[in-house]
Amino acid sequence: MIYQNTDFNKLPDALELRRILNIFQDRFPVKHLMPSESIVDGAEDKYLLTQLSDGMTVLKPNITHQGLLFYGNSEFNSKQFILPYFKESRHDNMLERNVKLEQFKLLIESFPLYAMLKNGIDLPKSNTKIRMENPYGIASAYHLDSPFLNLTSSIDIALFYATHKYEDDKYVPVKEGVGIVYFYVMDKPFGQIPGLFTLGLQVFPRTFYNKQFLLRLKPNENFNKKDGVFGFSFKQSEKASEEIAEKISAYKKIGDTNDFLAKKLTKLSDKIYQKAVELNYSYNPKDDLEKNKKYFIEGKKYQLLPGAPQFTKEDLNDVNLYDLWSRFCDSIYCESEKEYLIMEELRKVPFMMKYESYFK
Repeated sequence: MIYQNTDFNKLPDALELRRILNIFQDRFPVKHLMPSESIVDGAEDKYLLTQLSDGMTVLKPNITHQGLLFYGNSEFNSKQFILPYFKESRHDNMLERNVKLEQFKLLIESFPLYAMLKNGIDLPKSNTKIRMENPYGIASAYHLDSPFLNLTSSIDIALFYATHKYEDDKYVPVKEGVGIVYFYVMDKPFGQIPGLFTLGLQVFPRTFYNKQFLLRLKPNENFNKKDGVFGFSFKQSEKASEEIAEKISAYKKIGDTNDFLAKKLTKLSDKIYQKAVELNYSYNPKDDLEKNKKYFIEGKKYQLLPGAPQFTKEDLNDVNLYDLWSRFCDSIYCESEKEYLIMEELRKVPFMMKYESYFK
């Protein structure tokens, strides 16, 4: 259900909408906690370490006090909201989108800290193995088209994205028009909600502040009409957009889109690697590999290059891996004795013989 008013002048602005959303947040009960979870106080900006049944680890935004997730869009279409990934779904369009996702996956697997977490970190004192990977979710956080919608647990972050547009590699305030903030009701235990996943904290800067979750949508699914989705349209104004930005303490960090991964993606924007084309083909064996390669060779948008994309030493010259790891660890909340032991070991990982090569 979308709450809207055909009279533009009667719409709330972003600041009034912030007040309304906080009221809704306070009134919705928390129904999504799993049996193993408990309410965590005083850690609203931290990430909770959660071990999944498949052996993977997620660092989840603290949503133990709330029953809603949010999504902000600076433009409102009252008829439908379909992810760009599913629009114009002709073969060549989908080929480009999927190959770019595979290329992104190959690229971040060459980043030392991501590779270390993907392979797994053994922590002997706490008898724990930390394994993390979520390439397509991270791709979504870096503006690649994907089948995931980026939800956040923060009203202010949703409002920031609802009142700002991404132009020329930066966010600029929206001055006019109608925007929208959606909220998604988690009405059952988190693990039982179809298509909902945690992105949370990863070893890439853009994930540090967005408190992000992923909702996988179906082809051409209209988010406006999805069960559990509600939305408030609002009137844009430059003044309200600027005030919303000022209210977000992490604004400069959210707005800083030019981190090392973003810079590398810009360098690769006109390049496609053969390994990515082949990897996409491995998931679509009924396709024609040679025709797919020919599409990129004969097209005017891309250079088709051999091998796979990689981070080079030059790309990482300005990246302090020790500092990045320290900031990553600082964002994790500890409550139990075992969690403190895990964190003690995680902080020592750069100096463990088994893992020190990842930091050189």
